[in-house]
Amino acid sequence: MTPQKPAQGISLDNDWGTAKTFNVECDCSSDDHAVKMWIEVQRDADIPDVEVSFYVTTWTKNFWQDWPARLRAVYDILFKGVHKQEHHLLLNKQSAINFAHTIIDTVKELDNGQEASKQTKRQTNKSK
Repeated sequence: MTPQKPAQGISLDNDWGTAKTFNVECDCSSDDHAVKMWIEVQRDADIPDVEVSFYVTTWTKNFWQDWPARLRAVYDILFKGVHKQEHHLLLNKQSAINFAHTIIDTVKELDNGQEASKQTKRQTNKSK
């Protein structure tokens, strides 16, 4: 299997030049399971790493059926300062390949854009 463009299961949401966001759709087709993926390259000058963030919607079942889980979450946040949750995303094989290559391609594009920006700044500074 080869990566697709446009990619099945993944769509570009925004492109800010230094970062891109994507919608990653769950194969079950429920909007509640979709994930927002944010990719930035070298967000800080001190850290030359790639930052990949995932934003998910967490939900519980009917309040009366799942109130113990809600109380447990509140307790964890108030008294432990953290609440851990899982999120499962179903991807068919093609979407999984597209997902991986979306990250690879975005890192390359953003890295090349930053290099071009640095060269433009150097040329501007030399001409002054």
